[in-house]
Amino acid sequence: MSGGRTVCYNETTPPYHRCLDQSIVYPTKPPTSGYYRKVWPAYGEYAYCPPQRWMHNLEHGAIVFLYHPCASASEVQLLREVANSCLRRHIITPYLDLERNESLAMVAWGCVHFMTWINITESVSWIREHALKTVERKVYDNGKYTHWLTRAAEVLNGSDIHDSHLCPDKLVSLLHRNDTTKDSHKDGKEVSMSKALWGLGSIVFIVLCTLIAVVLSRPKRSDPYRVRFSKLGTSDSHMSKAVPLSVTPPETVKLLKPDESDDPMDE
Repeated sequence: MSGGRTVCYNETTPPYHRCLDQSIVYPTKPPTSGYYRKVWPAYGEYAYCPPQRWMHNLEHGAIVFLYHPCASASEVQLLREVANSCLRRHIITPYLDLERNESLAMVAWGCVHFMTWINITESVSWIREHALKTVERKVYDNGKYTHWLTRAAEVLNGSDIHDSHLCPDKLVSLLHRNDTTKDSHKDGKEVSMSKALWGLGSIVFIVLCTLIAVVLSRPKRSDPYRVRFSKLGTSDSHMSKAVPLSVTPPETVKLLKPDESDDPMDE
């Protein structure tokens, strides 16, 4: 089952440097080509990295992994694991201009892949197809921009600093294995939760049935003021007459006189 969609642009904006005194505006969100700052970011994960910086990394063939701050934490973690298992030249950063129903994205020069959730097989195929396809892909040096860098990227086991082997099979197999384990744990938790809810519902049902049975089995309390009638005569020719029995009057309530009030304000 597909977890996303790809959008590629036939016309890309030429990659030129622009200094800090010049503004940079992109026509698409997220951008996939255009102007950028001269100093590109070091590869890795950031608390936040602006597109004017990571755009330069795209020109060097990198893949930028984006997520909305409100995206599922488990999906963001899986996005992070895919990035760390596929290539050193990657940037991971939050990005606000993503739709809530497509809160994850992978960006290459000229293309972006929007995702609702992470499909590992699809993501790996997309990275292998779109990474390192630019003119300056041979520029593998790390950037010097490190503002808000939280974790530096490392050379992958099974590859090299040039990312000669994208998404090495050994790491991808481990990624699939970990994801399967997480799913089994998740399914186990869901089954346990369902059993717990079912047990709780059964207990509540039994308690309610017991309370209803107790209420229905209780004898009716006699009404001291109920008027009882007795029939006179047993012959069918006589009309039955009901004669009320005497009713015990309720106890007389003693009323306080105005001068017997116990209002503390009168003390």
